[in-house]
Amino acid sequence: MIAARNRRPAALAALSLAGTIGLVLALTRPEAPRPASQRVTEVVREPDEQAPARDEENHYAPGSPAAVAERFLRAWLRYHYDDAAAFATGSQKARCDRNVTLFRQMDPDTRERVRQEQIVAEAAQFDLEQAVTEELPPADGGVPRRRVRGTVHAHGVVRGHTAENRREQALVLHLVEGAWRVAEWTPGRAADGGIVVH
Repeated sequence: MIAARNRRPAALAALSLAGTIGLVLALTRPEAPRPASQRVTEVVREPDEQAPARDEENHYAPGSPAAVAERFLRAWLRYHYDDAAAFATGSQKARCDRNVTLFRQMDPDTRERVRQEQIVAEAAQFDLEQAVTEELPPADGGVPRRRVRGTVHAHGVVRGHTAENRREQALVLHLVEGAWRVAEWTPGRAADGGIVVH
């Protein structure tokens, strides 16, 4: 009887110890790496390739038509059509989506050529300068519209040389679910005659 009573606490202690060890092993077991949610147009860099430029995000009030226009242009000019789509609506978003589809369909040689161009584009800074926002009559259905006119100043180091270019831009944005989105985009001519390499 005494032996049976002594076995019960010993069994509970062993069970408790086994549970604790199991919990420790479960919590410290290395997890298999989870696949990263990679954007279709994301650039995978080699260690010796040029780093991307750091963008200045404080030119315009966050969420304003000028700020959205600048972010859209940066994404588009760096071939990040999936990112540009987040700042677009209507036919302009459809253009972004088509380009993402083309990325998915590229053969490896074409994708590598585009990747090389993206590395150069990502190393450049794209700033929307002298942006002027004007109110337009509402679109069909009473959707508020704004036009943003400005100049994209592209500048950076390309293959060891400093290069820059200024190009006029006109974008029409619609207010969609409380956020401004690019509905139309008309790139203009280079304001400085083209790319200048120093």
